[in-house]
Amino acid sequence: MKVKYTSGPKAGQEEHVSNEIGRVIVGTGLAEEVETSLFPKFGDFKIPEPKWAVLVTRGSEAVDNPNPVKMLVIEMRLADTIARFSGHPNIVNARREWQGGGVWLSGFGRECPKALVDEYRHEWERHPELRGEKYRPKVQMDGDPAKHEGPRTVNL
Repeated sequence: MKVKYTSGPKAGQEEHVSNEIGRVIVGTGLAEEVETSLFPKFGDFKIPEPKWAVLVTRGSEAVDNPNPVKMLVIEMRLADTIARFSGHPNIVNARREWQGGGVWLSGFGRECPKALVDEYRHEWERHPELRGEKYRPKVQMDGDPAKHEGPRTVNL
């Protein structure tokens, strides 16, 4: 039990004592019990909010790439996770739906704030050299494109 002394030479100090001793000194009024809980109380937990930013990051710094690519990205930090998006501004908040669910195409798992998307769009239009388009891999489909399952294009 943890107690806080209310009088005597230890007044104001907190100390861990055995439960028996704690009950005696609390009962006599020399101390008051201090609540200690390993678990948060109901209502104490706050849902973490993501931190958003539009910034320029450096791309791959591989040994064979002495000049890393600078790219414009939207970054979301949530707890221990960092997610980045570097695509066209029109698909930042695009969503693919199917029966029973859906997915955000940006990879954030949620909608991006409109003000942030507007800022990203503005920077995207101002700095075409930061788009990284010439470094993106080309998507190739094997076989007949008509038989390809899944999205082939995104209507912008």
